[in-house]
Amino acid sequence: MSRSDGRRRSHGRHVPIGAVLGLALLGFLLDRPAPVAADEPLAGGSIVELAFGGDVLLGAEMNAYVAANGPAAPLSGVPGLSTADVTLVNLESVVASGADVVDTGTVGDHYFLGRPEMLGVLEAAGIDLVATGNNHARDFGAAALAEEHSLLTGMGIAHPGIGSDPATACAPAYLASRELRIAVISVNTTEPAYATGDGRIGTCFVAADDRDGWRTAIGPVIAEARSKANVVLVMPHFRASLRTVPHPVDRAIARLLIDLGADAVLGDGAHALQGIEVYRGRPILHNAGSLVFNFPDPGQAAFFSLELSPAGVVAVRTVPLVTEVAWTRPAKPAEASAILAAIDARSRQLGTSVDGGHVELAPAPRDPPTAQPPDVAPLNPGPAPDPLTDVPAACTAGSVPDGAAVAPERVGPLTLVGAQVDRGRIDGPELIWLETYWRIDSQVARDLSIEPRATPERGVPWQGPHEPCNWAWPTSRWVPGTIYRDRFPLRPTSEVLRLAGVPALLSMTGYGPLGISVDVRDRDRSLGESGVVGTVVLDPAPRTRLGVLVGAVVAGVIVLAVIRRWQQRRQRLA
Repeated sequence: MSRSDGRRRSHGRHVPIGAVLGLALLGFLLDRPAPVAADEPLAGGSIVELAFGGDVLLGAEMNAYVAANGPAAPLSGVPGLSTADVTLVNLESVVASGADVVDTGTVGDHYFLGRPEMLGVLEAAGIDLVATGNNHARDFGAAALAEEHSLLTGMGIAHPGIGSDPATACAPAYLASRELRIAVISVNTTEPAYATGDGRIGTCFVAADDRDGWRTAIGPVIAEARSKANVVLVMPHFRASLRTVPHPVDRAIARLLIDLGADAVLGDGAHALQGIEVYRGRPILHNAGSLVFNFPDPGQAAFFSLELSPAGVVAVRTVPLVTEVAWTRPAKPAEASAILAAIDARSRQLGTSVDGGHVELAPAPRDPPTAQPPDVAPLNPGPAPDPLTDVPAACTAGSVPDGAAVAPERVGPLTLVGAQVDRGRIDGPELIWLETYWRIDSQVARDLSIEPRATPERGVPWQGPHEPCNWAWPTSRWVPGTIYRDRFPLRPTSEVLRLAGVPALLSMTGYGPLGISVDVRDRDRSLGESGVVGTVVLDPAPRTRLGVLVGAVVAGVIVLAVIRRWQQRRQRLA
């Protein structure tokens, strides 16, 4: 069914025309969708097609891709999303006007910011609900997340998983189609630092290994949703492991959610497709992988088409896709065969027989809902916000701070006027934060990127390509006379990450100084690179010297004891 078909907007049973007009007027006055009537049973034969996709990235390189190709481009080639009755995905980025990133203290963290107009990707693809309970929700702090909440609310896109307190963050969002009510709960299991409860907006967080926490925090939410909806879905954001087999702890929690009353568990976060498991007649889609992302190489992907009835999910079908950089396309025949075969094999590992990515189900009947949801989100949300016209405050500076000023240096069409590194020495793999200040003499039509580099005496340079102000304010919007500020982390290379292990213990030497510079690029072409604006010494030896010494002493004692015992044995034999 096409989304242009008016039947897709059906949110409840047939009621007298007066009641319809009354509800519509009340909804208009309150600026919220009219609630679904709950005083009569729903039609038993209703079938709703629900499309479930995995991680949707609206940050990083996606900003440049959409600016160049339009908001429909990332998902326009994905068949079935826009024709499904209801579409759910995980929003794997913050969408806001811009703010400084939050250092979580985790080495190698990625921070994803999408400009407000990036929500047009969701509108163009017909996405009705985004799960927000994940490990990127508060990458740019509580204020940016609050702005995202406001933007999504303004568009009418349901977004469970965030709130100003645990009860609000863990509350389900409600959708309705063809007389079926659907409740969706979103839970973050991977980033406790982003949990709500500190008085600011944050995520619904439950640690994956906290079974009691799931029972006490999510069990009652599922029970409450069961009284108001025909179908209850839980979307846990599991660990991003790039594994095709679910972690045993994640698998146990998914089963627990079914035991607690969920009709299906729709996992995301692993950036890899995992198998389908049927437990007690109800499906667990352990991980849907990435629906659209910025990975440099083509990757196997899919979305899952679920047929919903008042009893729950009665069928699951896999639609094979391939992700490219910032866009997704249908899988070619050979690719599709490989993806479906992989889903079948991964499902067999979980004890479930799946044929070509398809499985039929016969869930036990459910009691109809007895209560009315607080509100029901609209389908076909939109429109998306327009691009900003005013520069975000974090992206400019009245002057270059003391200690950061440098002699103005022309780098392509930009002029570097300030730079500072957050430290001069690190003793292991850590993020290096570089803050730079720029001006422009004349406007440019293209969006240029800034690529900080930390170049070692030997080894691979650290690099952090991005658009200025962490993608928030591209150079095509710069005006002469303004100082623009950028702050961005350089992540350790895989070579450096290995310094944390045995090689660091054995080397007892430093990695050497890292010379920090900045390259200005127009897509794949360098327009110029600055001179060295700072130096950071990476030396793992101080951290490990004591450990090496203790280890050497212990090893020496063991060796001496073995030799002594061998000598004593020889003496007895003699």
